[in-house]
Amino acid sequence: MASQEKNRRARSGKISSPSKISRAGTNSRASGISHVSEATSASEITCANDASDTFQTTRAAGTSRTAKTTDVPKASRATKSERIPKFHRIIEISRSDLSALSLVANGGFGGSRALLRPKKLSAAGINFVFSCAEAKKGETLALSLKEEAAGGKIVALIEVTDVYLPSADEIKGSIFQNARAGVNAVEGEIRIVEDELKDKALQIRKIKNELQSPKISAFFTCADPIHRVHERLMRHMIDKADLTVIFLTATAKPDALPAALRKKALEYLLENFFVAQRVMLIDLSELEIFSDHDKPVLECIIAKNLGANKVVFGQKHKHIELFFDGGGMHTILDELQKRGEIEILLMPEYVYCEKCKVLVSVKNCPHGGHHHVHYRTQNLKTLLHAGILPPAIFMRKEISAMILSELFPARFENLQKLYDELFPNGGILQSHDESEFYEQLMQLYQTSALKT
Repeated sequence: MASQEKNRRARSGKISSPSKISRAGTNSRASGISHVSEATSASEITCANDASDTFQTTRAAGTSRTAKTTDVPKASRATKSERIPKFHRIIEISRSDLSALSLVANGGFGGSRALLRPKKLSAAGINFVFSCAEAKKGETLALSLKEEAAGGKIVALIEVTDVYLPSADEIKGSIFQNARAGVNAVEGEIRIVEDELKDKALQIRKIKNELQSPKISAFFTCADPIHRVHERLMRHMIDKADLTVIFLTATAKPDALPAALRKKALEYLLENFFVAQRVMLIDLSELEIFSDHDKPVLECIIAKNLGANKVVFGQKHKHIELFFDGGGMHTILDELQKRGEIEILLMPEYVYCEKCKVLVSVKNCPHGGHHHVHYRTQNLKTLLHAGILPPAIFMRKEISAMILSELFPARFENLQKLYDELFPNGGILQSHDESEFYEQLMQLYQTSALKT
């Protein structure tokens, strides 16, 4: 009973059902622009130099809203703040664009940490054309999320240093959804108001400075859903690295689990079954350029620029082409390794062998493929969307239970009665949620006393 209570506390916090989870900004390349009068209603923004999550808005006299300050650690509050000029207009952006801006501002694409025209900054065929029709040099643009624009919450600022008119080809290659044909784009410095990525990048930099030859590995996954092979790969990485950075990416598949649910499941796994000091999660699940998981070169560039010196891929990655040349096996990532920019490790396919009774790689298992159970995320999602618990050899029961309880909320008419009559309770009656119900059900599935 104590373990059940512990699990319930670890999984606290509800997530809306898939139909209610916002996918705002998907496939939208338009941006809404609002003009703000400098003399009457423009806001003054204060951002800490070393703590971008400090944010204050001071409105002009006569307005009814009071200023708000985001709660920050004491060390951040002590940082001297820098006054930013009044902004001239507000632009509505998608969450994908905000995620991309954060990566640029933290040097994720290398070179500059500012918005620059394609001739000055690009990465793996991607450029950073950011449109604003009426922006002028010297202005400050305030950015708000489309779904939060009514509340007036500013999420980022751009201090415009130049404007230019991009070509049609440059617009097609932009990472930003707001890039539009025939509209001026801006160059400028970026300031993210609440920048979680900045804090993560600083942690990585601190580790690199403290260790003589730090080993920092990176792994990109959409965790749709997270399963035993993902866990096996991450543990292998942790054994050989000082820090392992897990990048949670987007997915465009129509039957994908909601991003918030995928993040919640991955966080639960890392917090409860991994050493906290050895692993870090960076959330890129809203950056839609990774929605097809088809840009391994760009993933390597981002990992390197954020401090990693090794990236791990599965050998079955459909966008890493393997070819033989000169008696050896090569991939499209070889050029990065030749330049000494980053180490690439291709891991073999892992399966469950019914003879070995454990997870094994296909390279070191002596038994034939007819003894192997393969891990296919699509098959696991089929079971989950049908309301079926996947066997524990595929996924941890806590993860399966968490996902099912979110996909099928209020599924049982009288959950408490069903729970008490199906499972032993030690003579103590307690209330239980649906996630605990699924966990207990899995335990009964695993009972070995009555197999026939």
